[in-house]
Amino acid sequence: MKKILFVLKTLMLGCVAAVLISPRAFSEESSTKTVLESRYISESDVDAQSGQLTIGETKFSFEHEFKLDNGMPITVSFLDKHTDINSDVAVYLPSKLEGRSLGLGVKFPAPFTESENYFVGLDISPSMYTDGWSENSSSAFRIPGRAYLVYKRDDNFIVIAGLSIRPGFDTTVLPLIGFIYRPNDQWELNFSSDNPNIKYKFSDKTKVLIEADIVNDEYEVTHNGEKGRVLFYRELSAGIGLEHNFTDSITGLISVGSVFSRMIKYEDDNGKIKPDAGMYVKARLSVHF
Repeated sequence: MKKILFVLKTLMLGCVAAVLISPRAFSEESSTKTVLESRYISESDVDAQSGQLTIGETKFSFEHEFKLDNGMPITVSFLDKHTDINSDVAVYLPSKLEGRSLGLGVKFPAPFTESENYFVGLDISPSMYTDGWSENSSSAFRIPGRAYLVYKRDDNFIVIAGLSIRPGFDTTVLPLIGFIYRPNDQWELNFSSDNPNIKYKFSDKTKVLIEADIVNDEYEVTHNGEKGRVLFYRELSAGIGLEHNFTDSITGLISVGSVFSRMIKYEDDNGKIKPDAGMYVKARLSVHF
């Protein structure tokens, strides 16, 4: 039965992938962005326990946006997230965590209004977050989604509000609220995602930014006799960095900062650690065309 369930869920992911790579997706009005990011969190002590841990992360994302014949924008995406954990704490922690998700999003004019400034957005993201990949991790399959309202005065002022729906997660409903504001050519405030930032245009090619990040992930553990247990991974971070446009389509970023309010624990509360604040160094390369 487990094998059948795993095959069905794999086929579902395959069907979504087939939609993503269909020829219709590559219309004349389209844009594509790929991002490779690496972050290293320095060695940290653990509150009220002996031992330390260091964490390394790598992310790869792909996003393609196109428009249907009626002008409706469609966004398809893929995210691969790999986390290495090196620790000697008493609580068993997987040496690696893997997260992969596909995304499909659509925006359309808001009903009950004739204003062209309001839109409704709907996103779904079939996902797998585990400590490895095997048929034993099939129960980690989730399909979180988002529904939100967008007010777009122009490209310089956008407000977003809605809900994130995450069936199967510990927190199933989360509020979404944010905005993008560009008061002039030098400043940009982007609080529309889990990675809010403020950018200042230092020169034609270089920007200084203050960034933050919110992590609220859940992974199903399948190894070392911990099969089926859910591991919560939560943290906040903030830092400062430099973003440089090497060409019109290639952008690089390097930043440093602190990771705090950290917690790694199992859903059943039998095993919990609270790492102390640690320093991070991050590098990111973005290609868009």
